[in-house]
Amino acid sequence: MRGIEAALCVLEDVSKGKFASESLRHFSENMNNGDRILAASLIYATLRRQSLWRAVVGRFLRPSFESLSKKTRNALILGTAGLLELKHFIPRVLVNALVQEIKESGRPQEARIVNAVLRRVEENGRAFLETLERSSGIQEQSLLAGVPLWVAYQWKDVLGYNDTLKLFKLFRMRPYASLRVFPQGHVPIVVENLKKIGIRGWASPLLDYSIRIASSVFPLDIPGFKEGQVTVQSESSMLVANIVAQFWKEGPILDMCAGRGIKAGQLASLLPHATIEAWELSKGRYHAARREKERLSLGARVVFRQGDALQMTPQMLPNLVFLDAPCSGSGTWNRHPEGRWALSKEKLENL
Repeated sequence: MRGIEAALCVLEDVSKGKFASESLRHFSENMNNGDRILAASLIYATLRRQSLWRAVVGRFLRPSFESLSKKTRNALILGTAGLLELKHFIPRVLVNALVQEIKESGRPQEARIVNAVLRRVEENGRAFLETLERSSGIQEQSLLAGVPLWVAYQWKDVLGYNDTLKLFKLFRMRPYASLRVFPQGHVPIVVENLKKIGIRGWASPLLDYSIRIASSVFPLDIPGFKEGQVTVQSESSMLVANIVAQFWKEGPILDMCAGRGIKAGQLASLLPHATIEAWELSKGRYHAARREKERLSLGARVVFRQGDALQMTPQMLPNLVFLDAPCSGSGTWNRHPEGRWALSKEKLENL
């Protein structure tokens, strides 16, 4: 499978509620490194500012966007993101590949639409972005930042206009990654192994088991990831679990909002004698947490359960309860940008 084809498949999975990172791992298993990098670059460029690319497409599309097939809609948004965001890629190659994908799906008329719209985007898309840059409006700036409009207005109501604009600027910064390393003494070894594959990393000044890296990274490429020694995790998330670990004395721990199991895995590594029961409402996140448990080889002392925390009863009476509310997933929007578009105001209020 080639990179552009894989990117379309991942976007299809994301529309069904799957995590982009896990779908990418699945489709890129037998890909060469160049195609895998291309697929990841296209996917994350698309997802980080999905509403912006949709707005750009709307400027140059004559038929209704919703009247097109899902694959064609994905091709238009993916192509627009690639044309306007990726710097080291020949535009015509991207457009031709997407047109061919739509043709092969049995939609020759929609293939012609993809070709025409992406040509217009290539010629005039940047000019449209420049008009947005000149605007100081919340709607225009939220598009450029990749922030859902309902979130932008909530920020404005709570924080005020000026602080909201500052948040937009932060959202537009290039996202970097942090790595959690266990055993803790392996940090210098991992830094050296990263250097061998062209990734610059350095030990964090905040945590003795964290590495900061000056780029985004595909987890399967990280030395030690498959073996469970290295985990991609934001340092802010690590700090939360680190504080929780300091409160533990003995007895079971209950994590009432486990998400994908990243912090539960960290607690299990920090507290090798603790038993942990972790709950998660979302089936998708629950299954991701189970896979994380297997990758880290945590064994029977960590148990993940799926269900509503308001209705569940712990299997063991906990001595420490950990609740990272409101469990919206918004803290991982940099690493999992698809979450920006899955969350809604109604869902947030119901958490």
